Amino acid sequence: MRICPIFLFIFFTFIQKVSNSQCNITSTNGWSVAVTITPLSVVPEFNVCPNYYHYEIRYQYSVIFSGSNTGRSFSTNIYFTCSGGTGGTIYQSLGTFNTNTTGTMTTNNRSREYNAISNNNYGSNPSCTQVNLTHVNCMNVRYDYWGSNVVGNSVNCPTAIANPPLPIELLDFGAEPENGKINLFWHTATETNSHYFTVERSKNGVDFEEVSHVNGANNSLDIKRYDAIDENPYSGISYYRLKQTDYSKKFKYFDMVSVENLNTESYLTNIHPNPAANDISFDFQSFDENELNIDIIDITGRSVIRDHKHINSGTNSIKLSLEGLQNGIYFLKVISPTTGYSSTNKIIKN
Repeated sequence: MRICPIFLFIFFTFIQKVSNSQCNITSTNGWSVAVTITPLSVVPEFNVCPNYYHYEIRYQYSVIFSGSNTGRSFSTNIYFTCSGGTGGTIYQSLGTFNTNTTGTMTTNNRSREYNAISNNNYGSNPSCTQVNLTHVNCMNVRYDYWGSNVVGNSVNCPTAIANPPLPIELLDFGAEPENGKINLFWHTATETNSHYFTVERSKNGVDFEEVSHVNGANNSLDIKRYDAIDENPYSGISYYRLKQTDYSKKFKYFDMVSVENLNTESYLTNIHPNPAANDISFDFQSFDENELNIDIIDITGRSVIRDHKHINSGTNSIKLSLEGLQNGIYFLKVISPTTGYSSTNKIIKN
């Protein structure tokens, strides 16, 4: 600890804490403030490197007060000490604070240059966009500060080391049944290098298959909502999980959710075309694997075409040939012998 006394009994205390690289300032009013600067990334001014280009630092800051609430007011400018590149010092006015505050900012003074070499790139990196914190090496920050009952002063502190960013910060993931389908949704608070999401489902919670593929937001600091639909869900209880893949092909699974599909009805729908010339098609929605007897019946009640289909759980698209039938009115009759379902619909052959 180093204590620097100053006149009028106003003093400054600097404490370096290795665990979080805080700078602590204490006022004569009995309050203290701990400030932490964590560099997050390097922001070059160009995407294609010229011979020289300026870079800025994107960083996270934390200003946390403790002690007395009387007369809290703290202001500071910050100056990064970076060994990468040449030129001036990267700096920014952090602002004035009287309550606990955290946030993210990017410097914007174009004071420090990086010398690009060899065909408009620097070092072994082919693009300015690949510059990182290791290259610029901003290991310290100087605080020029002032405030209520604090006389202006300066101090140097090490910058904090950021944890590796998570690919996404997932807020929620849910599944809801509706009209025989399962609506799936999720929200992200942040995304880093996020390429796409995959929704997978399982009947037993062990063996999964893909249901939907949804593009991610790449990099985002805003809340994003995503939606997907399982058009042909399993009947009863099934399980869904979310997989996120980044641009480097790394992926992460998140906790699965369960949902019960209570729609156990079978039904025929979407007869087309009607009238029909050569073929007629329809969809049959089934809650489970099943058998289906199909008849085309003429106006005398005689079956002129008979077929049998094995159908799967979900939507089954079925096509029948009407070749050989005379033009006229017929009836499409389907029967599920296992469930007792039966449906008869008028069709026209022309």
